[in-house]
Amino acid sequence: MTVEGWFKIDTLTDYATLFGGYGSNTTGLRTQILADGTITTMFSGDGVDIQSSAGTITTDWFHFALVKNGTTITKYVNGSSVG
Repeated sequence: MTVEGWFKIDTLTDYATLFGGYGSNTTGLRTQILADGTITTMFSGDGVDIQSSAGTITTDWFHFALVKNGTTITKYVNGSSVG
């Protein structure tokens, strides 16, 4: 499974959501950008969060992809693996 897109952030602020959300039972996926340009992805199943932060972006256009291969999830920024 791959989720990807081109994004441009006008102003870096904490917890600017690129995509995702949580259901009523606190399970879901969300990718956000923090004020320092770090991309954080949170995956929650049964209320237990798995969170990883990697990659740094600026206010320029960038390509972001989240790829799930088996039990491994890898993030890519502009084609480079960032975690």
